[in-house]
Amino acid sequence: MQRVQALLARVLIHAALLGAAMPAAAAISCEWSEPGHDPLTVAKVLVIARMDGLSLAEKWAAGAALLRPPIDRPLIWRDSITSPARRMTYGADVLQMGFGRGRVCDITRATWPEFRSEPARAWQIGGGKCLLVADVCGNPAWTPCNVAPASLALQVPEPGALWLALAGLAGVAITRRKGQP
Repeated sequence: MQRVQALLARVLIHAALLGAAMPAAAAISCEWSEPGHDPLTVAKVLVIARMDGLSLAEKWAAGAALLRPPIDRPLIWRDSITSPARRMTYGADVLQMGFGRGRVCDITRATWPEFRSEPARAWQIGGGKCLLVADVCGNPAWTPCNVAPASLALQVPEPGALWLALAGLAGVAITRRKGQP
């Protein structure tokens, strides 16, 4: 595990240095009209290093997050980003997505049909931001996000809770049955 962390640290340092040497990438606006058409062909951390909407700490967090399982599986729609599991709430915009050989764009989805959606993976990287990686192309992007209030989250009972509930119901049924002639 320490070897993996050391390797990640070296990759992130190189990506940060390379990103610092490259011009900022936020001025380009792109229409994401054909998801999957221009998949990323360079390392995700190189593109993340060029995203000027993220602080250096958020870039490091995003690079490290890619080594962990995602915290959510949102759906990207034309006008919104939703969490079927209701773990997170997201801003409507997908910001600074990486494409092809490292181009970074502020994207729009205006040409998408209203009911089109693309699944993605999400990691919270701090500062009220989440890293998104679209499943269709593997392109990284970021969006504003927050942890959903507990009242919105889907409650999944613990395995032992089911047996406890069944035992309680059985006890009630036995008690009622004994009380009847």
